[in-house]
Amino acid sequence: MKRNISNPFFIYSLWSKIQLIIPISFWVLWIYISETNAAATQAVKQAKFNSFLPLFLKNYYVIALVILIACIISIILAVKGLKDKSPIASVLNIITIFFASVIVLLELFSLM
Repeated sequence: MKRNISNPFFIYSLWSKIQLIIPISFWVLWIYISETNAAATQAVKQAKFNSFLPLFLKNYYVIALVILIACIISIILAVKGLKDKSPIASVLNIITIFFASVIVLLELFSLM
């Protein structure tokens, strides 16, 4: 059975996963820096983390805002993609909604 790529629900589903890559990449970068500089202080780790980012992302609150926006967009697109009739796509969208929701909650509580 061929998959109709022009199906808008499939496109929503695909874009929801792509939007989830943004917060995961920040998370992976932070874990990489923390693991490679285990003996360093938090300030040194933060300076190293900021050295990988462009100028407009040097502020923690801007990064948190980008992550929140990307996750919320991912959740909205995954909810729209739930209308796809494929059971595999529905399960993947539910998993995407779950992970994006967890990331949103982690970001919101880290801002407090």
